[in-house]
Amino acid sequence: MEEQINRSVLVDHEIIVDGELLRERKELTVIAEEGKEKKVLHHVRSIGDREYVVKQITIEGKIVDETVDTSMNEEETVQFRTDWEAKWHPSIGAEGKSGGIGHFFKKFLK
Repeated sequence: MEEQINRSVLVDHEIIVDGELLRERKELTVIAEEGKEKKVLHHVRSIGDREYVVKQITIEGKIVDETVDTSMNEEETVQFRTDWEAKWHPSIGAEGKSGGIGHFFKKFLK
């Protein structure tokens, strides 16, 4: 049995927009066992008490499982996504900027 290697990184951001707390939390765990790499991503977005959670499992670069957990119905979920896109603009960790979260995860995975 080969040695199991685990790496994990957690990124947690909060901003207040129009008096409402927005939070994004990403936790990526990489497990290397028996020559295969498995990645588990927990991605949580919340606006106030509304929450949208995605768990994604990838093995050798292929998504093998993805689940969504939320108490919102379809209409509320669409509104949540609209609100998120309109309000989530943090200055730190923004995609496309040098040193942003996407860059961080790419560096972590190397």
